[in-house]
Amino acid sequence: MSKTAYCRTALTGGTADSLDAIDGSLLLDGDFAFVLAANVFYMYLLDADSAAAESSPGIISPDNNAGDKRWINQIVYTLSTAYVAKSLFDAQTILAAVSDDTPVAVTITEQQVVGRLTGGNIKGLTVTELTALINAATDALKGAVELATSAESVTGTSATLADTPAGGQAKAEDERIRQCENFSETIQYPIPTSGNMLKAAADGSPATGSNTDTDVADAVTKKHTQNADTGTTATSFKINSSGNEADLQTTGLTGDRDYTLPDIDTMLAGAALMTHNTFEIIAY
Repeated sequence: MSKTAYCRTALTGGTADSLDAIDGSLLLDGDFAFVLAANVFYMYLLDADSAAAESSPGIISPDNNAGDKRWINQIVYTLSTAYVAKSLFDAQTILAAVSDDTPVAVTITEQQVVGRLTGGNIKGLTVTELTALINAATDALKGAVELATSAESVTGTSATLADTPAGGQAKAEDERIRQCENFSETIQYPIPTSGNMLKAAADGSPATGSNTDTDVADAVTKKHTQNADTGTTATSFKINSSGNEADLQTTGLTGDRDYTLPDIDTMLAGAALMTHNTFEIIAY
């Protein structure tokens, strides 16, 4: 047989919302009722042949046609009057208690995690605060590390900084340079006298030279360029071209010709030469 459930907001009083106002003629054994009155929750079962004297809230008798029927209380639960208002829950908040029985809303902003520092309350921890909670890494313990700069990697004296690929490359390049000859020598470049050139001293170090830039410029203007002398061409060579010149030419030669100068202080040809050597030049 089906059972009927009733819901009311008062136990007694005979009003429409009270449990005792339900007509006994409608009730069957085993019906049940839920009552929420004065912030207290009750559950009742109907006992059709109880006949017990009414004693609220344990036993409730219908006001009309009760007979032996009685509502027998099964559960009493007092609801707490304390609650958290939904108005506290703004966007990105959590519910936390920083003291007993006192929940509060805690806002967690971007880049934060929920945590609690020594002596503090539950809050959103920043990256800096979170890092401070992490142990520093050692050769025996995982933890937070600081990256070394390239200069610190080259120095290589820190026991706490972590190396990077860039730092390793800088260290390798430094080692390569240190293997070069004379790496440790310091070359001191002297400040030359104004207008003078620098030269290499006997030991190879830079030194101030005695030649001035004027001397160098003058030497450049006097340099010889092949076939560029005055009166000289590819087939002739002139001596004293601006006066009584001597002109040696190869015009008309049909092959290479070698001429050897005699070992005497005189002319190559002429009366003096022929007289000295007692010969004459004839055509051939």
